[in-house]
Amino acid sequence: EIDEQQARESLRKTTLSATMLETYATCPYKYFLRYKLGIKGLETPEDTPDRLDAREQGTLLHHIFQEFHQSVINDQSTPGVQDAWSPEHKQLMRTISEQSFREWEELGNVSDSIYWDLDKEYMTAILDAYLNEDQSLRSGFQLSTVSVEQPFGFPERPGDTKESWSAPTITIPNIGSIKFRGYIDRIDANSDGSTVMILDLKTGSSVPYQGLEDDVFHGGTKLQLPVYLLAAQQNLPDAEHITAAYWMVSFKGKYQVLPSEPLSLEQPEGPLRSILVKITDGITSGLFPANPGPDKINCLFCDYDAICPALREGYWDNKSRADIRLADYLALSEHQTQRTISKHCIKETYGQLPAFRESFGNKKH
Repeated sequence: EIDEQQARESLRKTTLSATMLETYATCPYKYFLRYKLGIKGLETPEDTPDRLDAREQGTLLHHIFQEFHQSVINDQSTPGVQDAWSPEHKQLMRTISEQSFREWEELGNVSDSIYWDLDKEYMTAILDAYLNEDQSLRSGFQLSTVSVEQPFGFPERPGDTKESWSAPTITIPNIGSIKFRGYIDRIDANSDGSTVMILDLKTGSSVPYQGLEDDVFHGGTKLQLPVYLLAAQQNLPDAEHITAAYWMVSFKGKYQVLPSEPLSLEQPEGPLRSILVKITDGITSGLFPANPGPDKINCLFCDYDAICPALREGYWDNKSRADIRLADYLALSEHQTQRTISKHCIKETYGQLPAFRESFGNKKH
């Protein structure tokens, strides 16, 4: 039996990530296994793969983006908002990417094969396009990149190269103040820092991020932007206008900015608090049913599929009908159900990332 008072106290003491809460909104049982029992993704011994899956590509590309922008920022050579990247910048991107590819190979994360050569060629094309699209982005919003991989909510640690922002907080009824941690991929700003845009870079398909104009939270499964806005609001006191958006930095994502009108500070806090109430009430009440989602969409590439009940769909159907305590959670799920995505689109966006392939530190996952 859950001691709800103790569970509330535990939440107040824990520095949460957006991913933790998104996990509960997607499938409470997955949250229970990962964050309550501490079970990591199940590993399957295998030979060194011939090529990267989608999430591994995302990890590697994020590393290259970070290294590139940090080098440019350190050299104070960021181009003006209307200016193209110079040939020297393009060569820098190529040098960093080639070095990163070699490091990935040396770590044994991929075998030397024609498929890996194709992956490198594809990622190089994405990086070249990124520089062109970035010029359009800077020109359109009249902002330049001032920081990458900005941590918040983390204690100071030896060897840290960037000071962490303080943990943003929000007050939840019946819980009190909860705090967050995470990493912001990219921060763009104007020359005096009064206008700021938070960008979360996504290297897969844009399909899971459609409809953000109607519901930026996607039933609690998309909480990164609101949490990042809270972090920026509470750590950038001189910024007068702060927005946030996902930037789809891939050919599949068509380099779209989503939502097309970036989310602003005035919009998320009230609705965010309402969603957090539903999620935290479920956690503190000990409600952790396995929710397979429509057509078992939540089970695709799930790390815990092998230990989840085989009859999960029947169990979920019975419990969701009979347990009135799930009313608030079901209200979240209704928003998710309205956005059922084809398995094909999910499959091309998310792959399995075995636990041993975390060499570049995919911090947000």
